[in-house]
This record gives sequence, C-alpha cells and structure tokens, in this order.
Amino acid sequence: MSLVFSVPGKTFLAGEYLALSGGPTLVFLSQPCFETEISKGSGKVEGIHPESPAGVFMAKHREYFKKFDIQFRDAYAGKGGFGASTAQFLSVYAMWLHKEAHQQDMEKYLDFKHLLEEYYKVAWNGQGQRPSGADLVGQLKGSLTFFEKRQGLISVKSWPFSDLEFHLVHTGNKLATHEHLRT
Repeated sequence: MSLVFSVPGKTFLAGEYLALSGGPTLVFLSQPCFETEISKGSGKVEGIHPESPAGVFMAKHREYFKKFDIQFRDAYAGKGGFGASTAQFLSVYAMWLHKEAHQQDMEKYLDFKHLLEEYYKVAWNGQGQRPSGADLVGQLKGSLTFFEKRQGLISVKSWPFSDLEFHLVHTGNKLATHEHLRT
C-alpha cells in the first residue's frame, strides 16, 4: 500500500520578485498535478535530485526516510517552471509530518512559518538572494493564493471571473530560479 501526494502546478500572476522582500504576491495553481508516491521500502528514491530541497531534507532526516521508497512523477516531463521542486519538498515534508502527527503541538508544524523555515534550511545555502517560498505557500494553500510574508497575510480565493478563462502555455524557456537567485 502506498500514499500519494498530489501537488498542483504553480504560476506567479503577480509579485514574484516583490515576494523576495516579503511583499505581496499572487500565485495561481493549476492542473496537471505533480505526484509523489511513497510506500514502505528500502529508501529507493526516483525523480528527486539529492541536492534539491527535497533531497537535502530527506538526507537530513535519513533515519526516517530510509524506511520508504519514493517516486516523484513530473506532470510536465521535466520542462520546469511550474513548481516541481517545491512540490517535491511539500510532499516529503508532509510525509515527515505524518511521523509527527501523534504530537500534541501538531499545529506548529502546519504553520506556514514553520514550513518556510524548514524550506529555507534546505533550499538556501546563504549565497545570493534567499527564495521567497511564496510558491511553496501557494502550492500548500491551493487555488488562487495571495501571500504577503511581511505582514503574514494569506488569502485563498477561487478564480473570480466565470466568463473569463486563460490558458498557460509552456514556452520551453526556463530560467533556473535557484541559479538566478544565487547570482
């Protein structure tokens, strides 16, 4: 028996660079979803790079994760740009929380501030600009997420225009965010 975490793709509609300084951002979540399948096993990991935030997090908690086989499925076939890295982190973090679920203070682990602090520990090595984590919060909350870290504001709405739709088109031009922030 296995557990499957499904995390939607993300697109910043506004504020991607404002979020770097704690400012407001608007993140839209979309289909198809990334999936991480976790089952009891011997520590086999597929589809997650060991140096990615999820890979570093799992190495940090090796004793826990060595009991599971993990397979990440990228709905975008590795094209990048829709939040695969944060989807991976969110999935393994959620699995790690499952271990902690028996604790009385579970709310502290579900708090977005704790989530972001854990993410920063594995996603940023102190060089360049620290990632905002706004995409991570958006993928956690879902739908259309307004996030302003500086003031601790999170608001989740559905698409408000019933007569208006838009389509996301992947251009194939992906800027490696971690490299961009580092330099």
